[in-house]
Amino acid sequence: GAQGGMAFAHWIREDVALDVQFLATDIDVVTVASVPFESTQTRSSLGLLFGARYYFPKATFGGTFRPYVAAALGPFSEYYVYTDLYRTEVRNNRTHFGGQLGGGVDFQLSRLCSLGVRLGVTFRDGYAPSFGTTFGFGFAWGKGKTSP
Repeated sequence: GAQGGMAFAHWIREDVALDVQFLATDIDVVTVASVPFESTQTRSSLGLLFGARYYFPKATFGGTFRPYVAAALGPFSEYYVYTDLYRTEVRNNRTHFGGQLGGGVDFQLSRLCSLGVRLGVTFRDGYAPSFGTTFGFGFAWGKGKTSP
């Protein structure tokens, strides 16, 4: 299945940001056309990950192009949705613990905000690792602190 997500970051120093990520993995949709009606079955795993980013090299600080490495941990809930002409059934099958390691780049739009993209590998209890892309939005307020 596919994987994708959205992340929000808050810089606590010039080289470190806290990160919250909504991640959907193993998205599979199957439509079965049968007489007299068709049905759709959707399966996915939705994660809420909390982590951090480390920005490097120091020469990019204050610039437009900000590469980073990231790590995050959190729960993944497995959902199953069945829909046909007469009903829709939504089931939360179980929750797994997992995490993601990745790297990406933020594009600084202004002193206050950025847009970013991250490529990562996701690990979950009971599943094979999966690869995917996350799009992000970063924000900052205040003067900030410079890195040591």
